[in-house]
Amino acid sequence: MTGLGRRPLTVIAEQASTVEAVWDDQRPIVSPEALGELLGWEWRAEGLCRETVCVPVADRSHVEHDEGIDILAVAEILDRPAVIDADAGLLVVGQPAGDRFEALHGRRAPDFTLPDLTGAPHSFSDWAGRKRLLVAFASW
Repeated sequence: MTGLGRRPLTVIAEQASTVEAVWDDQRPIVSPEALGELLGWEWRAEGLCRETVCVPVADRSHVEHDEGIDILAVAEILDRPAVIDADAGLLVVGQPAGDRFEALHGRRAPDFTLPDLTGAPHSFSDWAGRKRLLVAFASW
């Protein structure tokens, strides 16, 4: 895929959202208004802002595009890993590196609930304070 084209983009970050994007080759460009919906950050004169916290952006031309905001550049500035499948119109944006580092070294895992072999639900937090081993399997 080359050149500019307008089509949907689904972003999976804290939540999943779909917006119209302009595609500059493999890079999705979204409106500044959509940025808040997709990643929770606003594009302001100060840089990227979320509530009272702002991340200054020295080279605004790296983020700004004639058609809007380059969301991959935003993810890079926020130190959030991003994986894109341009053909599918899908972008997954991970947690910031600092959050991942703290979770790993603090040995914190998010709580989740899964059924056992009989269908009874069990939460990861049910075993708080005890060592746990999680084994995952996928057939694909």
